[in-house]
Amino acid sequence: MTKFLLVVDESGEAGIEKVRSADGAGHGASPYMSLGAALIPCSRINQIREELERIKTELQVKELHCRDLNHQRKVYFARKVSELGVQCFGVLSYKPTLKGYTDSIEAKAHKFYNKCCKYLLERVGEALIEHGISSENVQIVFEEGNFEYEKLKNFVRVCQRKPLHENAKFLKAIDPDKLSAVAKKDESLLQIADLVAHALFSTVNKSKQNFKIPESRYLYELRQRFYADEDGLIMDKGIKLIHKITDLDLDPDIAEFYQTLSNKK
Repeated sequence: MTKFLLVVDESGEAGIEKVRSADGAGHGASPYMSLGAALIPCSRINQIREELERIKTELQVKELHCRDLNHQRKVYFARKVSELGVQCFGVLSYKPTLKGYTDSIEAKAHKFYNKCCKYLLERVGEALIEHGISSENVQIVFEEGNFEYEKLKNFVRVCQRKPLHENAKFLKAIDPDKLSAVAKKDESLLQIADLVAHALFSTVNKSKQNFKIPESRYLYELRQRFYADEDGLIMDKGIKLIHKITDLDLDPDIAEFYQTLSNKK
């Protein structure tokens, strides 16, 4: 049986107690947070690592960290990753939609992060079930950050035992004991997860640096790599918006782009 590696990273900040406005004004954590993941066949890991090295050489950079790449380099990176045999997944959350949930979790960032991870793992779990991939054959590596990964494992276990929502059934394809956290410098494949998370976050990120103009190009380049249904619909398959397009206070052109991911090919 083929084994797989799932790499996961986030973009934006998990803080929810105090957040900036959607247009980037004010102080606090980012109003949005995204998670990105890539499912990689272990048989192709060495080949993909070599390709990442080639991309670094082409771009003349030491690391493929999106925060350090300019627009053209990120487009090139995304286009090259779209040619690799990986399957992508993503989650995007707009914190003002949390409302009463923020109080119910005492505004704790790790609980919000874990909830978003649950949504992501549900998307991965559905794909694993469809592909007939057993949980014992999937190692899950998160980019190490200031989060409580043992609590994440326990949260997934609780959701498996007592699924409160329909999509929680897909968590049966996830083995929490296969989950670990690794520093980005110790796993080059996390650069792909970083790209996926950044591509999603760029569609909503507004700052002085980007003149408050979100960017959908990176996600556009990656779109064919996302898990989709038989009609090619990506939304609610490979990408989960919490909870729908109209909830996220998107710019009109970005909302229109996401709508194309909800349409048949």
